Amino acid sequence: SIISAIVFLPFTVTWYRAIILGDEDLTTRPLFTLRGLEGQMLVWQLIIGLIVLGVIVLGAFPISAILMVLSGVLGQATEKVSAAALGMWGVFVLTVFCRLSLVLAMAATGRPAIISEAWAKSRGLGTRMAAIYVLCLLPWLATFLLPIFVGESIGMVLAVLVGLVFAPLYYALPATLFAFVYARIANSMSAAGAPLDLQS
Repeated sequence: SIISAIVFLPFTVTWYRAIILGDEDLTTRPLFTLRGLEGQMLVWQLIIGLIVLGVIVLGAFPISAILMVLSGVLGQATEKVSAAALGMWGVFVLTVFCRLSLVLAMAATGRPAIISEAWAKSRGLGTRMAAIYVLCLLPWLATFLLPIFVGESIGMVLAVLVGLVFAPLYYALPATLFAFVYARIANSMSAAGAPLDLQS
């Protein structure tokens, strides 16, 4: 949620910077603070969210409309074809989200955050990033299975408690992924003789 994203903004920015710039950055910057970098991070999180929402709508509605028209031809296979088509679009949306999220690494380090640069530099990495991102969310996704094993009422309570405990991981693991990829891209460019400034 937006509230939790704001609460964990200082932690998220600090985590990004520690991975990209190194531990020495922690000695010159407060661990928990709400300043310009945190504000930029929040703005870019919202922008990426809106873009991803637009991509979802751009594909989901046409796919659903086409399948509705073809339902007479597909017959009983309509549901399976629909699930497969929407699932493939969902994978595409996730790759778009992961590639655009490199902008967050730029914002955290104080560099100009440029979507086109994040998109270009992450070419060929989207599918792998999406797969790792899903693995990062498994602890959080597992909480939705608790009501099945321990009952609905107890499961909901446990899900909330476990969610609170794992909340830092929910932000740290994806941030680790995006920061690591961004740092690797920068190192690769440096090795190729085209260094990328990690910090403004």
